[in-house]
Amino acid sequence: MNASVIEKFFHDVASQSDLPILIYNFLGVTGGIDISSDSIIRLAQSNPNIVGCKLTCGNVGKLQRVSSALSGTSFAIFSGKSDFFLPALVAGSNGIIAALANIVPKLHVEVLRYYKKGELRAAQELQSKLSHADWTLTKVGIAGVKAIVSHHFGYGTGRGRRPLGNTTIMALSQEIVAPLNEVVDLEKLLGENS
Repeated sequence: MNASVIEKFFHDVASQSDLPILIYNFLGVTGGIDISSDSIIRLAQSNPNIVGCKLTCGNVGKLQRVSSALSGTSFAIFSGKSDFFLPALVAGSNGIIAALANIVPKLHVEVLRYYKKGELRAAQELQSKLSHADWTLTKVGIAGVKAIVSHHFGYGTGRGRRPLGNTTIMALSQEIVAPLNEVVDLEKLLGENS
């Protein structure tokens, strides 16, 4: 796997797709393959059907390079983890596509509001809570995310598709549950104040 092979793959998929596509860079699910900023920029400039990227790699420098190179185009860059949402906004992210945003979407919107109003201290305080919750969320997997949603919001179950297994909130350690409970409580407060 090298840059030219990866770029050809994305170019071929985008050229044959009826829908626009996002490049998804997530080393954890691709055997460590990391798509470079150079490749993302080349792909965006060479194929109009490639309209954005989700960077779960956490590389804010990469996000900054892509954002600055493609500024003013119809290409959107998204951070892929709540862990670096605020730094990604500063680097030019158009938003976020992240697992934790499925659990506490209003809290993510609040970080964005603070950032846009220039209230960085308040944004940093919420970002810190998101970072701690996001870190623990990485330890529970998809079934754990589903169990948390089921417990706090009353829909779904902690049942994952095979081979992921099943879990419940009771099976998760307090070390994991505490930072998640904190952001869920804040989310619910934001819902009451809406």
